[in-house]
Amino acid sequence: MVGRDDQRKRLVEDLTRSYSGEPKVIPIVGMGGIGKTTLAKEAYNHESILRRFDVRAWATVSQQHNIKEIMMSLLQSMIKMDDTVKTKGEAELADMLRKSLKRKSFLDQDESCSLFKSAAFAREALPSEYENIGKQIADECHGLPITIVVVAGLLKSKRAIEDWENVAKDVNSFVTNDADEQCSRVLRLSYNHLTGDLKTCLLHFGIFPED
Repeated sequence: MVGRDDQRKRLVEDLTRSYSGEPKVIPIVGMGGIGKTTLAKEAYNHESILRRFDVRAWATVSQQHNIKEIMMSLLQSMIKMDDTVKTKGEAELADMLRKSLKRKSFLDQDESCSLFKSAAFAREALPSEYENIGKQIADECHGLPITIVVVAGLLKSKRAIEDWENVAKDVNSFVTNDADEQCSRVLRLSYNHLTGDLKTCLLHFGIFPED
């Protein structure tokens, strides 16, 4: 977009900055035809936004807006829709939106396997002998992205099937219903697999305050 690089960069930075817990609204204002919608779409499809957010939804709200159409537009960005969705009322659509958002943070089985493969093997094909054990490890992570990425990172440099089997046992041992506790356990697992010099390096980083 010619002449808008600075604005686009600032908009993306505002959207990806640490979340304070409060809903964030970033207005883009200006006269008609100046490129507001184009700027918003470029930010919406920016690679930094795609990496940062697991859910994105696009809706247009006009002065004479229709709530059902807005919810349909949001749902269309999030789930596969069929003709039956169009027959539902506002309350049913709102419930579908709520349930769809509630499920995010966690990945389904296919998404878990896909993330695990890409993190463990990058662009390499997953060898057939690792396929089953890899699927087992991904399943044991219970759809938690940070668990999948950390465990896959442990295995990135390990190509012995015995190492994969040992990690699979470790993953099974720290799975818990408490998501926060599970994060702590998987990070502890990744620490235990570091070499001595990297452990020392990581502990030194702990001296510095957050952010």
